[in-house]
Amino acid sequence: MSFFRSLLLKPWNYEGQETSAIAGDMAGLGSAPQQIALVIFLSVVTVLFSLFGVAYFMRMAVDTSSPLFCGAGYWEVLNEPKILWLNTGILIFTSGVIEWTRREAGLGRGGLVKLGLVFGAVLTLAFLYGQSVAWRELNQSGYMVNSNAATSFFYLLTGLHALHVIGGLWVWFSTTATAFFDETDPVRLSSTIKLCAIYWHFLLILWVLLFVLFLNT
Repeated sequence: MSFFRSLLLKPWNYEGQETSAIAGDMAGLGSAPQQIALVIFLSVVTVLFSLFGVAYFMRMAVDTSSPLFCGAGYWEVLNEPKILWLNTGILIFTSGVIEWTRREAGLGRGGLVKLGLVFGAVLTLAFLYGQSVAWRELNQSGYMVNSNAATSFFYLLTGLHALHVIGGLWVWFSTTATAFFDETDPVRLSSTIKLCAIYWHFLLILWVLLFVLFLNT
């Protein structure tokens, strides 16, 4: 690695390219804890939603006449609001924009990175608004949180997903503010955007799985 090789060289023999390589290595080392933390967090979220998915299928299969029935309400097929299709499209587009922003950050194109950051935030807010519209439509149709087991699971799973989107959006806003108002190391900014992109792609995959689950049950 350039960092370790530099220890064997004399300071007055450094060249600009060598110094740049050392800075890149140090930035990479600095981002390792964030990468590990993200992997651990995504693993925990995956386990959490997997457990809820198992509970979903178990509850759907429960016989209400069984003495083991928990009395949590009967299972009724839920007609999902049509806007969920639009929300899914928005989230797919958002993931594409964030991936494009990650690529531009890697190329050091600061102006396009700022544009991508703003556009990604706007699309994410649009997705959250669309989810609130879906919940409002269900409420107006008489499907409350406690109406039946199917609607309870729908609110629970989509609400948890939305909370994770909001959490990621907070980091995204912080990254956007840093790109606009702070003198930031481009390598470190690119690393942060990369982690954000991984998180958004994860949320997209999670949402698609949830949406398929709702449509087929």
